Amino acid sequence: MFKWIKFTFGSFFLNKEAKGGGSRSMWNVLFAMFMVIIILGLFASLAFKYTFPVDYDRSSTFKEFAYEVFASDNIDNRVNFKVEATGEKNYKKISAFLGLNPENECLINTFENDAQKEMYSKNGYNLIV
Repeated sequence: MFKWIKFTFGSFFLNKEAKGGGSRSMWNVLFAMFMVIIILGLFASLAFKYTFPVDYDRSSTFKEFAYEVFASDNIDNRVNFKVEATGEKNYKKISAFLGLNPENECLINTFENDAQKEMYSKNGYNLIV
């Protein structure tokens, strides 16, 4: 067992161990490929987790846009969301509404509606809800 572990993890770094792969079974190759996928996925997720806050802190124009839409001082123009259970297989229904009234559902497309573009576009960012 120790020889197998030494081969499996040592062959990533030592050429002497990797040369012994010709006499091993195909399962070692599949296991090594699986481990590479797991390790790369772990690195990618950690890289995103630790770089996103830095990027978000530097994006003052996007934060200004997001706070203007979702945390506006004008409550009547603020976009809020409501999540409801539909009763079918744990599906959820998400609806957007303006202000504090959940019955006031909204459809916002700043690409096509000029009045909404003036109200909800800022710093080159557009909104579709």
